[in-house]
Amino acid sequence: MKKDVMLVIGAGQIGMAIARRVGFGKKIILGDKNIDNARTVANIMNDAGYFSGLYCENVGRTIPKVNSNLKALGFGGSVPYAFFVFGEKFRTMLRLRPYKSCDAETIVSWIKDEYAFRQWCADRYDHYPITASDINDQYNSHSEDDWFYPMTAFDESGVVGHMIMRFTDDAKSVLRFGFIIVNVAKRNHGYGKEMLHLALRFAFEILKARMVTLGVFENNPAAYHCYRSAGFREAQMEPGYYHVMGEAWKCIEMEYDPDVVRLELQDTEWPFEFTDHDRTIVRAIVFDDAGFFYFVRAERDDEFGRATLIETSGGGVEEGEDLIAAIKRELKEELGADVEVICKLGIVSDYYNLIHRHNVNNYFLCRVVSFGEKHLTRDEIDSFHLSTLRLTYNEAVCEYEKRRETRLGRLIANRELPILRKAWEIMNR
Repeated sequence: MKKDVMLVIGAGQIGMAIARRVGFGKKIILGDKNIDNARTVANIMNDAGYFSGLYCENVGRTIPKVNSNLKALGFGGSVPYAFFVFGEKFRTMLRLRPYKSCDAETIVSWIKDEYAFRQWCADRYDHYPITASDINDQYNSHSEDDWFYPMTAFDESGVVGHMIMRFTDDAKSVLRFGFIIVNVAKRNHGYGKEMLHLALRFAFEILKARMVTLGVFENNPAAYHCYRSAGFREAQMEPGYYHVMGEAWKCIEMEYDPDVVRLELQDTEWPFEFTDHDRTIVRAIVFDDAGFFYFVRAERDDEFGRATLIETSGGGVEEGEDLIAAIKRELKEELGADVEVICKLGIVSDYYNLIHRHNVNNYFLCRVVSFGEKHLTRDEIDSFHLSTLRLTYNEAVCEYEKRRETRLGRLIANRELPILRKAWEIMNR
C-alpha cells in the first residue's frame, strides 16, 4: 500500500512543529546538518507517538526517490545531512479490562529468558520458568482484596499487554503499577505507552488515586523511556537495589502526579539556530505564614537587552546534587531563607535561543521557616542587581504581566505564571 512521504529539512522547532501538525498518516523524513539536533527532535517525535524506523547519514544515497527530491530543492548529490525516517503516527485501539485466568498462558509466552523475566517481576517469583498456574495462583491469593487490580490490554488481535495496580496506603491515595509487560511482537509501536495512558485514566477517574508510582530497573532502558513518554518522572528519593541473578540491580522509582504541571515551551522571541547545551534548574514559589510570596527582582542590561524582571528564586543544579538539596541551597543564597519543601509543582522545558540553551526547570512549593543572611554571587550583585520582592498573589500576577514589556520578560511570564497559579490553587484547597 502506497503512503505519502513528507520531507522536512532542518530539525528545528519550526520543522518539528510542521512535522507533528501535518505528518499524521505519512512517512516522515526529517533531517538536519547537526546530528545532535536531529537526535533531539527524533526523541521528541518518538515521545509524541511517531516511531523511528531508520537512521542514516546520507539518506540521498540510501533512498533514491529522496535523493532526486533533494536535488530538486537545490541540495547536492552528496547530502551531508543526518536523517531520521518515521513511520506514520500509530493510533492503537487498545482497551483495558480486568485480568482473566485464561490470559496467563499468553502472558507466559512473551517471556523468553530469565533475564527478561527478572526485569519484569524482580524477585516476586522464586523460580523460573513460571507457568500460567503460577500467575493465577498469585492473583487468586488477592481475589478478595479491594486494593489489588490485575488488568489486561487487548485490541482486535487479542491480548497484547498486562499489568497490575495496587494501593500502597490505607487511604488508597497512592496506586502502584507493576508487572507491566507487552507482547514482544508489539513492542516499539506505542502499545506500552497507550496501555499506561489507559491505566492512568482508570487510576485517577475510577479508582480516584492521587498519585501513581512504579519501579524500573536501570538495566531496562526501553521500559524507562516508555514510562517517561507516558508522563512518569523520577521520584526524589534514593533508588532501591534488588539482588537478582547474583547481581545488585538498581531500581529507579518513578511517579506520575497529576498535580505536577508539565509544560514544553518554545522561544518565540528570538529565532532558533541550534541548541548546544542543556541546563537543569531548580526554582520555587516561596510563601510565608502570612500569605506573602517571595521573588527576586533582576535589573539587567546584557545580550537579552535592558530589562527589569520578576522571577522565582533558583538556579542551576550542581554536579552530584539532588533537587531538594539544590533548591534549599539556592533559596538560602538568593533570599536568605531556610524553607520547608511542601511539594513539587511542575517541570517546565523552555529555550533561550539567543544563547542556544535548553532549560529544564523543576519547580517546588516552599514555606519559609526563617530568614537569615543572603549569599549572592558577584554577578548576581553587579550584573543582575538582585533584590527580594515580597508580594501578595495578585500583586505578583500583576508584576509578571507588567514585565511582559520586554522580550525576556515575556518568556519568563509564560514559564512562571502557570506555576504560580498552580501553587495558589494548591494553597487554597
